[in-house]
Amino acid sequence: MGIIAERLTKAREAKGLSQTDVARLARVTPQSIQAIEAGKVLNPRNIMAIAHAVGLTAEELLAEPDDLPEVYEDEHILQFLRRIRGLSDRDSFTVLEVIHNAVDAKRAKAG
Repeated sequence: MGIIAERLTKAREAKGLSQTDVARLARVTPQSIQAIEAGKVLNPRNIMAIAHAVGLTAEELLAEPDDLPEVYEDEHILQFLRRIRGLSDRDSFTVLEVIHNAVDAKRAKAG
């Protein structure tokens, strides 16, 4: 199972959602969700809607484990990121950019 398939399945099950529930929320077909979770689709269309349906950001769903800043390991940051889902895509991007800049500054100061 690929990283996307594993993360989507885990997030969906944690929320108690069926594949059909996620499909309905993301406005895709249940077959699309089945294919992603089976690892047959590596770069799904509508990734933002699918991620949002299971309470993740597209970045959380797509990023390789080493690509996520270590700040994402902090549960408080993850909870915050989940709360900003109600923001517009532009505002969400701005918030994530600020977080990334803070992580980069922290790394530069530590290194």
